[in-house]
Amino acid sequence: MGLFVLSGEDFQDHLKQRAIYSLVRSQTALNFDPGTEYEYCNTGYSLAALIVERVSRKSLRAFLAERVFTPLGMAETFVYDNAAELVPNRAMSYSVGPDAKVRLVRLNYNNYGATSLHTTARDLAKWGQE
Repeated sequence: MGLFVLSGEDFQDHLKQRAIYSLVRSQTALNFDPGTEYEYCNTGYSLAALIVERVSRKSLRAFLAERVFTPLGMAETFVYDNAAELVPNRAMSYSVGPDAKVRLVRLNYNNYGATSLHTTARDLAKWGQE
């Protein structure tokens, strides 16, 4: 997200998977010498999703459904890879604006790997049993 905003994009715009890859490819140097500092970063998870897609020739959503979620009976779990998709019974995030009115503040991520796994308590219980 930091690179996305530093690249001149608006945080309210959709951060798409291909934008993450493009940002990573255009980075010319590390933020600091390895071993000198630590900073949490989700980029590796996004790149891992890309690797899974290229090797399997399937979307991460389809791959995980086939190989993980369906075999475990996790029918309500999936990779939320389209911010425009409506998910029945999903709780959304809200925020109170400067005018004291409550507004819907939808997560606008069209990226995954580091984020966007949708699940339920029922499915998490199934995961925990394995």
